[in-house]
Amino acid sequence: LASPIRFPVPFQTSARSIILCSLCSSIPRIAAVMADGGSALKPLGAFYVEYREGDLLGHLLAYFSNAPIIVTAFIIGYWFRARDLQTPFLSVGLVICVGVNMVLKNIIKQPRPYEHAHLKTYGMPSDHAQFMGFLATYFCRLLLARAIPTCRNQLESLGYFSAALAVWCLTGMTCWSRVYLGYHYFDQVLIGCAVGGILALLWSTVVFNFIEPHFGTIASWPLVNLFFENPGSSQCHAKGS
Repeated sequence: LASPIRFPVPFQTSARSIILCSLCSSIPRIAAVMADGGSALKPLGAFYVEYREGDLLGHLLAYFSNAPIIVTAFIIGYWFRARDLQTPFLSVGLVICVGVNMVLKNIIKQPRPYEHAHLKTYGMPSDHAQFMGFLATYFCRLLLARAIPTCRNQLESLGYFSAALAVWCLTGMTCWSRVYLGYHYFDQVLIGCAVGGILALLWSTVVFNFIEPHFGTIASWPLVNLFFENPGSSQCHAKGS
């Protein structure tokens, strides 16, 4: 027999949140359970994200659930290619975001849904949603403030807008995956994404207004100078680029 269905009713939430939660997570998960007859959860390879065996949609969303890991690897690879100063400060912001998430989890102490209540970490706010919310907001702010104003034609502007849309779509799919797979309630990913966005706005303001004007000075530091061809330039071109 299939396990009894437990609607993800968040702790201390409004009736509207309950309705949204049910529509966004309960219905597709109920359908998946009915389709596979309540089969056991299966981990996704080395990432160890569990999805219900036989659930093709859950299998697909399990990959999206690992977006923060993939994005982190991409950021590291991009920095080794570009050797700019914006990427390290984006990374610092993401580290701060993760730290704030850990603090909030231990203050709020809201449990995860029943399916993953055995996990040692709390569910509010979702760390995946907060990470992606920070990344998407910072990326869009960076495009609007630095890239788009320097576009030479409409096609280039369209490319930047498409990139921003793709990042937000990835963020949305990551948030949905965390709810669908039973790792978080709807309000946990919603608040996580909102907290990440707020932190990104604050951190990008600090970087653009107070740190970026000193990029030339930072690039002249001996340790930083090892990686850049023109240490006095605020653009900081990498050696060999």
